[in-house]
Amino acid sequence: MKDGPVAQPGRAPPSHGGGPGFKSRPVHLISQLMESLEAFKEQLREHKWLPSPGESLSWWAGFADPFHIAVTAVLVRMNRWEQAEKVFEELSRRGLSSPEAIARASQEELEEAIRGVIFRRAKARHLKVLANAFLSPGSIEEKIRVAPIGSETREAILLFALNQPLFPLSRQAKRVLSRYGIRVGRREAREIEEALGRDLYKLKLLHASLTVIARLYCKPKRPMCGGCPLSQSCARLL
Repeated sequence: MKDGPVAQPGRAPPSHGGGPGFKSRPVHLISQLMESLEAFKEQLREHKWLPSPGESLSWWAGFADPFHIAVTAVLVRMNRWEQAEKVFEELSRRGLSSPEAIARASQEELEEAIRGVIFRRAKARHLKVLANAFLSPGSIEEKIRVAPIGSETREAILLFALNQPLFPLSRQAKRVLSRYGIRVGRREAREIEEALGRDLYKLKLLHASLTVIARLYCKPKRPMCGGCPLSQSCARLL
């Protein structure tokens, strides 16, 4: 017998976001979501996210150097955080954790150093792009905004390393928000930024919380709704 959503007495089985009867909720309800995430904040520390004032350059696992934040944002794409951290430690062991060192390194040397992550050839190229952006004259922000490193990675770097008020539209964020009842595309992401007053702390808390909730509870195939901090207001369960 295949597992699936269990109906509660007097209630239809919950929808997987977008199913029959699903009603999208307006983006302005992000304020209700943020109340739940603020209460969830302390649990983020258990997963190495360290909520801090918006201007603070604090990223996962305590990374606070802008270039290190950028490097780990590239490494973690389509990988687990623990693996990205391990690979960054290997880069550091080889003396490849600065923009100068990465700019000097060959493509092959970088690929070998980051062999613990998937898509290492593309990621080695992306690390080169980042190193050049940090070293060459001109605005780092402007160069990152047009860097060919993927929109999610780009926006995460801009938010956490350069304190630009953006909402990184990750796969995890889309999954959690769609089940919660907020449809999110590029236009809605910009609306969320406005709804949060382009507040850096709130945007960082939102990204960190959705990342952890997606990993622990809002899994792609079998969501574990019982312990989710959003269960009391999630459209999937209403």
